[in-house]
Amino acid sequence: WKNFAGLRAYTTTDLQMFTAVDVLQCIAVTLIVLQLLALRVRRIGPFIAIAGGLAAFFCWLTPVAWTQTTGLPLMLSAYFNPSTGSIFPLFPWFAYPALGAAAGAWYLVTDGTSPGQRARKTLLPLGVALLAGAWMMRSANWEPFGAVALGSGRPSQFLLQVGLDCVLLTILATLVDLRPARIPVVERLAGESLMIYYVHLGVVYGSPWNKGFRQYFGTSLSLGQLSLAVVFVWVTMIALGLWWSRFKREQPLYAVRVRAVTLGLLFVMLFV
Repeated sequence: WKNFAGLRAYTTTDLQMFTAVDVLQCIAVTLIVLQLLALRVRRIGPFIAIAGGLAAFFCWLTPVAWTQTTGLPLMLSAYFNPSTGSIFPLFPWFAYPALGAAAGAWYLVTDGTSPGQRARKTLLPLGVALLAGAWMMRSANWEPFGAVALGSGRPSQFLLQVGLDCVLLTILATLVDLRPARIPVVERLAGESLMIYYVHLGVVYGSPWNKGFRQYFGTSLSLGQLSLAVVFVWVTMIALGLWWSRFKREQPLYAVRVRAVTLGLLFVMLFV
């Protein structure tokens, strides 16, 4: 839908697409829950235990949620399983930031003189344990609540992905020890990650108001075409992020006006 007028002629498929839970909805709900938990649970130990417990719950019971919640109303079912078209339902995706919050809190209270030392005491053993668990589950073909499609719905897949992430973060933290100096370019890009995320979605997938790579080139590309597309997106998004970060620093008043005009145009387009 380009505007609110499209709501008058929606189909069942349109309604499913409208209620589908994508990454931003999932992140929003997850962060709200974790923030409320942090405000309610002030001690670090109970916070780690509860966040870790939530991660285990949403990971382990994903097959149950995917098979037993399909009869719920559309708005609820979209948050529990992918049957309505949701790409990031809360099962299992809530488990990733929940475990990240628990691991991050553990990392912060662990003694260590450097990021690498802390990571080797916390993230590395956690990663090794998760990878070992994934290997044992896959080797035994153990699906405690039934088999689901290979992918995010399998508990062993969660263990595998998070375990690899923990090992990778340990390696990165160790590299930071070797080069402790700040890297301003990376920091500026990190500060513009949300803007880059929104713009790159429009470039790659298009939007109600513009065509993207998907509309121009289809869903399949050769290796050479894909490489060019990736390089183009990386270069343009890095350039855009650095330019906008610099523009905000040097022209803060104009940056506020640009935001206001952009939001105003988007708002108007909802009614036109």
